Amino acid sequence: MYKVVFDARNSGLPGWESILVGLLFIAIFYFGREWNRRLSPALRKAGLILAWLWTVVVTLSIVGETLRVRYRLNHGDYVLVEGVVSDFVSADWGGHRAEQWCVRSGDEDHCYKYSRPVITAGFRQTQEEGGPIHSGVRVRIADEDGLIARLEVASDSAARDGEVAR
Repeated sequence: MYKVVFDARNSGLPGWESILVGLLFIAIFYFGREWNRRLSPALRKAGLILAWLWTVVVTLSIVGETLRVRYRLNHGDYVLVEGVVSDFVSADWGGHRAEQWCVRSGDEDHCYKYSRPVITAGFRQTQEEGGPIHSGVRVRIADEDGLIARLEVASDSAARDGEVAR
């Protein structure tokens, strides 16, 4: 039996904090009159334009990817990868090194690499943050072009009865 530990359809909006930062700077440059008086009009205008640009680009990028991944997941447009995790390398706590591992499914290796600081609509919870991936665990993945759109992990009894990690 498998337990769903991640599903992009139920994961919220990744990176919403980046959108919030952009909105905060828009508010500061537009409504922060007292603070803005110390800046030249050209600098205030440039700051407001950059804040708007940042917010629009980040919002379109994050929302666009999230909607695309959810659409493909809902319509079965993904590769089903099932097997045992091998070659596991955990991420470091600071996010300087990405977590990476592979799964042999059929006659093909599927390798994954992710890091918490990199905003994506896919799974990115590292072992350092309590993530479920480690060598030898049996997984089933909805893979969308290398992105983990859904991750299921086998229960202990299913993992013991399954393959042995290589």
